[in-house]
Amino acid sequence: GAYGSQVIPKFLSLNKELKINPSSQAFCYRDRTGELYGHNTHKKVTIASVSKLITSLWAIEEMGDD
Repeated sequence: GAYGSQVIPKFLSLNKELKINPSSQAFCYRDRTGELYGHNTHKKVTIASVSKLITSLWAIEEMGDD
């Protein structure tokens, strides 16, 4: 999806910057049609981690990615 073309490279860049192996991380979202996109979308994530992602998404949408 179009959103992922901006967010996934940033996600991978942050993993590199923080020296985190992106293969052990996951990021996913659904577009308006319900299609699933992301990086390692098959990985399971704990509830707390999902809550952080939702909060982060809200903050990015409300305040921008800077």
